[in-house]
Amino acid sequence: MIISGTELWVSTEAYHCYPRSNDHFTSVLFVQFLSYAVIFVGSSRSPSPLTLMQAVAASGKPFASKPMELWSKHDVADWLESLNLGEHRDAFLDNEIEGAHLPSLQKEDLIDLGVTRVGHRMNIERALKLLQDRQAPR
Repeated sequence: MIISGTELWVSTEAYHCYPRSNDHFTSVLFVQFLSYAVIFVGSSRSPSPLTLMQAVAASGKPFASKPMELWSKHDVADWLESLNLGEHRDAFLDNEIEGAHLPSLQKEDLIDLGVTRVGHRMNIERALKLLQDRQAPR
């Protein structure tokens, strides 16, 4: 798995992870990845959008490596899966919701897309805010 030009080796058979670099950025991502693994495997609660976003950054999914505005409808569907909201995947695909559409989605739009649970809408809204904050120019 490649994270910003740095390799992270993950062995799913042995459930071990090893950063292949000693730089600080990789170490931080490595710790975040391990934190996600512990929370995801060891907890009955749903991980927070921030925790999931950290894991996605380490996942190697295509959408994780490009700006949200360039996401295809399939990238959006994968993003929903990464938020544990895969039940909404088909509705977003059928309505051709691409990354460029996400920032302008309102509560009513999400309800029209079948996201009727308040908690699901809140998770989508928080994850969108995190994405926008991370991609904003500094």
